[in-house]
Amino acid sequence: MINKIPRQLASLVGIFLFIVLPSLYAADTNILVIGSSKSYSNDEYSSITRNQQPFNPQLVVNELQNILDDDAAALGTANVVFEDVYQTTTRTMFSSNYTVKGYSLLNYYYWPDGRTNRLDNLKGAAATDWDYVVILGDPSFITSTPGVYAKGVKLLVDKIKEGNAQPLLMMQWPHDGSAVPVADFAEVTYRVGDSGGIPVAPAGYAWNALTTKDTGTHPTPKGAYLAAATLYHKIKTFEQTANTTTYVYPGDDGTLATLAYDAVHPTVAPINYTGAYSKEDPYHILGEKSRVIKSDRGAGSSTEQSFLSWGQYNNNRYFNALLRPQLLISDYGDDNDYSGLTHFHIGRAFGGTKAYRVWPATYKYAMGFPFQIRNQ
Repeated sequence: MINKIPRQLASLVGIFLFIVLPSLYAADTNILVIGSSKSYSNDEYSSITRNQQPFNPQLVVNELQNILDDDAAALGTANVVFEDVYQTTTRTMFSSNYTVKGYSLLNYYYWPDGRTNRLDNLKGAAATDWDYVVILGDPSFITSTPGVYAKGVKLLVDKIKEGNAQPLLMMQWPHDGSAVPVADFAEVTYRVGDSGGIPVAPAGYAWNALTTKDTGTHPTPKGAYLAAATLYHKIKTFEQTANTTTYVYPGDDGTLATLAYDAVHPTVAPINYTGAYSKEDPYHILGEKSRVIKSDRGAGSSTEQSFLSWGQYNNNRYFNALLRPQLLISDYGDDNDYSGLTHFHIGRAFGGTKAYRVWPATYKYAMGFPFQIRNQ
């Protein structure tokens, strides 16, 4: 009996060390950054008119890690991780293989492969209990289909809030040479953040205030530092500690850090948006006042006709429920005052004339649906 006691104690000590030591060496501050390394604008099937280059979150993560490592006295050790929204897989349809891609936050949430582990990770129930989860969206969706971005944010934030992490949105900005203004990114990001009670790190405002911008990657090296510094200052407001880091962008005199701080703590708060959203958006369906809805039947298919209400599909219940019962949906040729702008374009995947297109100048609204083979 006496000889067994040391062995039992040794076993208990071993179990204690196995369970406790990993937590002793875990980071004090864990930050997950979610964004897409690719842009839907660059997809072979994309028809988005306000094209945007991808905003590389990994560059921001690298700079944020450097800043937090320098501020270990205040926040302790830091662990900043990037998780890519962009995913691909292969599906077989009609005996042919197709590459299926996911760019949006919605894709990230619903993507079936590894979904359980992915959602567990969001709420800190996997390997890491996150303190902050930073959300970036594909700039293509923010500028052209903000409803897709907003819905994706909501789904992710709802899941994050099942855990202990504080969600943050990061305001991005357009790539060099883009015709889309920074204000468009601000409006969408803050509308979504305000509606969901989600704090916004205004990195785009800090970049816009920089007078000597560099070029190259998106974000550029200076832009990546500005974005990271903006996130740092935003996080510090939650931690209620002083901004003590001495890490600065190489060759800079501290101007970039000051711009980031001023963006988070502005002397005069910017006006992020006013009134109803009026930018290009194919989903302004709820504000439609027309009594006749024009469709683009000329580029349609038998599948699309099942959704539309001409001929045998007149007064189709699908659209009546989606819109209002009193609205009539007609072929564009049925209306004498047709001016060249159709209300709806309905499309599906895999290109060609039947592809889903976001062309607000031609189609006031757009609707896409997945293409699924019934016997699969």
